[in-house]
Amino acid sequence: MADKKYLFLFVIILSISINPLAYAVTSADQLNAPFIKINQQVMPSIVHLRVVKHTFNPMALFGRGEPIPSQIVEMVGSGVIVSPEGYVVTNNHVITEADEIKVILDNNEEYFAKVIGTDKYTDLAIIQFKAKKGSFKVARLGNSDRLQVGEFVLALGSPFGLRKSVTQGIVSAKGRKNEIGFGVNYIQTDAAINPGNSGGALVNMKGEVIGINSLILSRSMNRQTAGFQGIGLAIPINLVKKVMKEILSHGRVIRGFLGIIPANGDVQSSKGLRIKKGILVNAVVPNSPADKGGIKAWDMIIQVGLRKTDNFDQLRKVIAGTKVGKAIQITLIRKKKKVKVKVVIGDFDTFNGNKSKKPINKARKPEIDYTDPSIGLKLKALTSDEKKLFKNIKVTYGVQVLKVKRNSVASKAGIQPGDVLLEVEGEAVKSPVSFQSSIRSYKRAHFCRIRLIRKMTHILILPVTL
Repeated sequence: MADKKYLFLFVIILSISINPLAYAVTSADQLNAPFIKINQQVMPSIVHLRVVKHTFNPMALFGRGEPIPSQIVEMVGSGVIVSPEGYVVTNNHVITEADEIKVILDNNEEYFAKVIGTDKYTDLAIIQFKAKKGSFKVARLGNSDRLQVGEFVLALGSPFGLRKSVTQGIVSAKGRKNEIGFGVNYIQTDAAINPGNSGGALVNMKGEVIGINSLILSRSMNRQTAGFQGIGLAIPINLVKKVMKEILSHGRVIRGFLGIIPANGDVQSSKGLRIKKGILVNAVVPNSPADKGGIKAWDMIIQVGLRKTDNFDQLRKVIAGTKVGKAIQITLIRKKKKVKVKVVIGDFDTFNGNKSKKPINKARKPEIDYTDPSIGLKLKALTSDEKKLFKNIKVTYGVQVLKVKRNSVASKAGIQPGDVLLEVEGEAVKSPVSFQSSIRSYKRAHFCRIRLIRKMTHILILPVTL
């Protein structure tokens, strides 16, 4: 009987010692489950971007020929697939001045992408790749206005080129301003964001993209070397939707323009004014809508149409969202009296000297011209003096690559400006014409190999699909 009693107590003690561990494991699984699920749902709609830029140095001449690139810069970034047509949202700073953009999907398939439109003021860009519909995942976009400070969020992208990375944090704040953002009220997060995350997604616990990762605040001023220090900024998805709609409709974002320069915040108020809120005009841009409408320095703008304006950010948002060419009434205080003036809103871009772009309705991926015998290359024959410049390599023939056409066969094969082409399948290349003739002879085979010199020291053989 005593043995049974002790056995019963042992079972109780054992159950007490095991159950907390089992409970902890179960709780951990329950805690991890939503994060794992969200990552699995959203990551297939995140793309890795490989961007190639040719930086030219006008002083760098190869012999007596044309200027050649001093270097070829490869950058990486992230993007979010936002439509079945292959439209991808990313940051403008990721793809600006790009000579070639490759989109790499979650399944490792690669596609060349075309820039549809950019907006430097919000640092957003829309690019497009062409792939079979249904072969890729489209992200689900949320409502950033409903986002609450303290919410859990995930940041997805390719920090430092490390694809398919995800970090977790919370929404630290909303409405953050940055001097390079045109009226952008950034989402601040402590989810780790690093170079390469730019253009990636900030995702809520419903698996919805609620922001596009754009900036980090770091003690380093260099964008490429700056590291995460607890403060990342994302562009709210509701603003992204507006910018995307404008770009797809007009090829650019059309913003209203008034043309005033506000006074600094510390001189906004005046003891002599009954109304303390408003925008004190420091200066008026000559020939601007404000100038033509009669607005003057020292005026205090307090209302646009029926909307009261308490500060410049609010005024800028109202004006930017007003249709270009629309006449609106602006109420202001001038010498302690209320004055109403009529102003015809101008176009921000065209006033600053930028020509309006034609609407883009159906964007298409640029086709590769497989019938072009030059395969997308601008070439020149080497002179006798240039042949002597090569160190440790005897060169008696060859042609120099001056330019590589974007999205061409040559570009896809990896041929770069500055390369010197020597042979096609062992046949000497003595002139641009002989090169084209050799390429033409291998068109039916759809394949050839090209031997070349890169950076005057390295000899490579590149396979080319024709």
